[in-house]
Amino acid sequence: MRKALSTLLRVRNIEKKVARSEFAEAERARQTQEDRVAGVFDAMDQSREAEQIGLAAGEAHWLAASHSHRLRLEVDLRRESGILQERARVVAHRRANLVEADRNARVVELALEQYDVRVELEEQRQEGRKLDEMATVRWWREQNG
Repeated sequence: MRKALSTLLRVRNIEKKVARSEFAEAERARQTQEDRVAGVFDAMDQSREAEQIGLAAGEAHWLAASHSHRLRLEVDLRRESGILQERARVVAHRRANLVEADRNARVVELALEQYDVRVELEEQRQEGRKLDEMATVRWWREQNG
């Protein structure tokens, strides 16, 4: 029984390690995507600042180019934000998988510990019965001998 529980514990620990690795990978991808979204926001801010310069200079072509550029940035921002939301969903799912894998490993670990405690208790009882039997035999010999 102990061998089976030990094997199961090794399997659960491997599952937990894989889940931890997948979670870390998903979190890195989410962080990278978050950085991309921040980059698009920064580009939009720079475009707004450049538009103010173009307005001050009174150049119509600058204004038109700025609007076109910001429109592309807005489309990029929506796309990147959608990707970020998907990656956040994946991170949440993988976090849940990690929690479940950790819980499963802990359950097997506790079962193994309880098994070891029961085996130790049974060994102590057998030792106690053996000592009682030896004491009884000695007492009987002393009484009859």
